[in-house]
Amino acid sequence: MPPNILSKGYQPVFNKRKINLRTKAFWSFIVFLIFLSFLYFLLFPMLEYLKIREIILVGKKADYSLIGIDNLKNINFLFLLIKKRELADELKIKNSIVESVNIEPIFPNKIKLTVKFYSPAAVLIGRDNLFYLAYDGRILFKTKKQKDNQLPLINYYQRLTDQLWSTGSYLSFSDLKATLYFIQFFKEIEYQVKEVIIKSEDMIIFLSDSDSQILLTNKKDERQQAAQLKIIIKQLKIKGKDFKKIDLRFDKPVIVF
Repeated sequence: MPPNILSKGYQPVFNKRKINLRTKAFWSFIVFLIFLSFLYFLLFPMLEYLKIREIILVGKKADYSLIGIDNLKNINFLFLLIKKRELADELKIKNSIVESVNIEPIFPNKIKLTVKFYSPAAVLIGRDNLFYLAYDGRILFKTKKQKDNQLPLINYYQRLTDQLWSTGSYLSFSDLKATLYFIQFFKEIEYQVKEVIIKSEDMIIFLSDSDSQILLTNKKDERQQAAQLKIIIKQLKIKGKDFKKIDLRFDKPVIVF
């Protein structure tokens, strides 16, 4: 018959084992605390040493303070190495006029921050305000009155509201994006556009200072229209001819003198 460990003869031995286990657990806990304390006092100075102390800003604007740049200070260098892309995207979101941000950690506690700012490409007439747009459709800022008369004024068939389109958001309308693409194209070929009237996707009218018109469409390939238009304008300049209207919406270009 097996011995009964609950019998009186076995209770002192059983209790002694329980005490030994508790003692071992206690001392194991003490050793663990000592190890943590050692680790803390060893790592704390190192972590403090690796905190970002200096930000070298490249490409800054004299009249603009970058929102959120102070949040980069006191961030740990090792954390920055892992999260630099997310931190750069966060800065871009907070600053509507910033096109790109590149964060370059410099060991042990510096950052080189390279910032590229947008230049307004056009001014869109909204319901309540004027929307200053970048080439990619981002709303840079809004004003009641036009600040720069050199920028093309876009007259869109629907007026955008401030409530739906906030500063920093991107306009996704295909006809507006096509318009901005052509505005950049005209800038490259040094053709001055003062106003754009978007009547529909199939009729985007570009007006020059001399009131000549160029009619383009969102239903045809943008690059194809741009290439075709570049050849036509170049040929007309060589011949010394001024045009009143160029219409590329159809299969064959229509030119009116």
